[in-house]
Amino acid sequence: LGASARLAAGKYDLRVDALDASASVVERARERSALGHSDITWHRADLRQLPFAADSFDAVLAECVLSTAPRKQALEEIARVLRPGGVLLLSDVQGSGRAIDGLDDHALLGAALCVSGAWTPGELERALSPHRLRLRRQWDRREDVLRLVERIEGRLAIAASVAPMLELPIDIGADLGTVDVPRARRLAESVRSAVGLGDLGYFAAVVRLD
Repeated sequence: LGASARLAAGKYDLRVDALDASASVVERARERSALGHSDITWHRADLRQLPFAADSFDAVLAECVLSTAPRKQALEEIARVLRPGGVLLLSDVQGSGRAIDGLDDHALLGAALCVSGAWTPGELERALSPHRLRLRRQWDRREDVLRLVERIEGRLAIAASVAPMLELPIDIGADLGTVDVPRARRLAESVRSAVGLGDLGYFAAVVRLD
């Protein structure tokens, strides 16, 4: 909800355009940033059709977003709005391609965990090349997946403690919506297991536009 935008504007004194496809997410982020972050402009926008002119930005930050969007169109738009020599900073989930138990039962939570459209090994370099984007550095951040699972498991535990009947779908938050708690818990555990087995990881990367 705008944490990275606030960090960029506050700590690094950058002028930031922050966007999300969800109007409610944008509004909540704007409310959190109401004081002291005048260098952030908030947008409800689709990554496939960015509301910016070509060559507008020195850098684009995409956190766990390319796995949830059509990659080709998204990268094409990112390359369009970057200035020559500009940088794409991204983090996302990478999987081995093996199925994760429970994912088909809970697509919403799978999207929240960024595992539904996880990158496969080698896919990133192939996807970047047609858009004059070149991978400069990549490193492993799989422990971040475990932290994300832990946060969601905590919310599920709270939901379970107040739900009169666990087998009924309940709302655990605006960004996760209404979920079936037992199924969601099983999926979270499957994701944790997949990380331990090496079937699921998380990476960060620095990409430069030629």
